[in-house]
Formats: sequence, structure tokens, C-alpha cells
Amino acid sequence: MKLKDIEKPEIKAAPDFSGFSQRALSAYLSALKEENYLSLAQDAIKFLSSRTLEQRAEAAKIIIQYAKENKPTGLQKKFLYELALAVAPAHAAIWAQKDFQMDKSVFRKKNGAYKSSTNNCRHYCFKLYYQILQDVLENESLSSKKIHGRPKNFDWKGHNCRIRRMPPQEWDSLDGKDKERYFEGNLAFVAYVFSAKEIDKIKQFIEPGDLVGVDRNPRTSNAHVGICSPDKDIIHIGRPLYKDTVEKLTSKATTVVIYRAASREQKVDISFGALLPLSGEF
Repeated sequence: MKLKDIEKPEIKAAPDFSGFSQRALSAYLSALKEENYLSLAQDAIKFLSSRTLEQRAEAAKIIIQYAKENKPTGLQKKFLYELALAVAPAHAAIWAQKDFQMDKSVFRKKNGAYKSSTNNCRHYCFKLYYQILQDVLENESLSSKKIHGRPKNFDWKGHNCRIRRMPPQEWDSLDGKDKERYFEGNLAFVAYVFSAKEIDKIKQFIEPGDLVGVDRNPRTSNAHVGICSPDKDIIHIGRPLYKDTVEKLTSKATTVVIYRAASREQKVDISFGALLPLSGEF
């Protein structure tokens, strides 16, 4: 059973997501069983991944709205998490772009004042994913309705930190059972470490929705985390708010870390550095 077999509406221009709707999603979930889960998940993710950025962002809204209205459990919730995760980067990139385009005072009124320890750029970036996925996360209390403040257990440096970051070698080495638990609503990021001098490699690798950390930014010389925008520039939402090209953001950095949400279809390159920077700042 494939998505295209469920519903074949008239093809429309983006951002309409042709062939994908709550009706189609409901039919897809009704066919879901333990024995066909993997094949259906791979088929759906492949279908979603082939859409445009705008269509993927629209699909994310459809999936999350369905989860919010229907409160799925078990296998269905896992399935929706995997689908939502596949399109979350597109949704995050477009969301961040809209936030950046807001009047600064409007943005701060909506999302709270900047605070260096509780509402900074890295909180914004990682919590954006938690907000998008909140209705399909294993522990829904980890997300909050606003960016302002920390949701429960949202501890960047603590031992119980729910933002799991791992180098590609670690992700690649996980056996099937260990890796599978990350597809059950436990959000994780694979962290790719670059030398800032590898600018061509970074530009070739980066995708909209990736989170990008630098140990030294060109404006304030401290560590910053931004998000790759739809046009592949980097948006930094913290203090200050700015949008830079990859070249400018990394111009004074030594190390660049690109965080990519860990998904079933992620093909990791284990030639990247095996160790993450010691600093929790980026």
C-alpha cells in the first residue's frame, strides 16, 4: 500500500501538498500493523522527502494537527513521529524565517525577553524542534507552547539532558534496538563537526532546518547557534538578531557544528570528527 494509492487529487501548485491530507493519513494509519510498519514508514518518508520545502512544511502541519486532534498511541504515534520528523526541518526553517522577519518588539513580546541562560539562541533553535514535534514526542512535557523559558527537563548541560547530541560514529554504531528507540518520540541530533576552514564542504553539506553552531561569531565573538534558512543563510535569533551567509557566520570561527535531527533515513558520513566540542555553548 502506497500513499499514491490512497488518494489521487488533482495536482495543484505549492504549497498545496498534493496526495497528502488528514484523510489520506487516516487511511494510511488504518492499514498499519507491526509486520508492515517498516515498509510503510520507509515508503511514506521517501514520499515526503521528495516534496518541495514548502510542501514538506505544509505536511508537517497536517501530521501534527492530526496527532493533536486524534491523540494516537503506540504504533500509530510512532509512525506519526517518524513522518513529522522527516518534514520538521522544512517547517523549522520556514518558521524561523517568519520569526526573523517580525518586528523585533513583536517577536520579543511573543517569545519573551532574551536571557543568556534560559532564552538564548540555542534554546530557540532546539526548542523549535520540540515545539513542532510536541504532539508526537514520547514525553510531551518536554515541550512548551512558547519559546520563552525552559520546558520541564529541558536542561542543556545536565546529566538528564533531553537534547541528545551524538557524533555520526556513535549514531552509526547503534544496533537496531538502540536506534529504534529514537524513532519512538525521543528526539536526538547527529552532530557533524567541521573546521571553519572547510567552508566549501560546509556549504555543500548544509540543508534548511539544520542547526549551526560556531565557537566564535563575527559580531560578538562568543559562541552562537543559528538555523539554516530556506535560502541556506543562517538565522540567529538571540542577541543580536541577524541573518548571515555561511561564509560570514564562520569567518572568525575555529569550529563549526551542524546538528541534524536523527531520522531513520539519515545517511551519516562517519568520516566527520568523532568528538564534539567540550563547550556546551554550541
